[in-house]
Amino acid sequence: MKVWKQFDTDSSGYIEAEELKQFIKTLLTKRQGTNLTEEKLTEYTNTIVSRPFLRQTRKYAKGNCV
Repeated sequence: MKVWKQFDTDSSGYIEAEELKQFIKTLLTKRQGTNLTEEKLTEYTNTIVSRPFLRQTRKYAKGNCV
């Protein structure tokens, strides 16, 4: 829940694409120790949000994450 609250910046109960992008950036920067290009970050985010169960809302609901 702590991580969820950190990235659900608008407290909507969903992780929207821009919030997901920040999560990915934080995760990969800490993991790899390097900064990602904006292009790569957008590519990773779009890959995740293009999954069938996210196509309509483009959001992750709390409790429905993979």
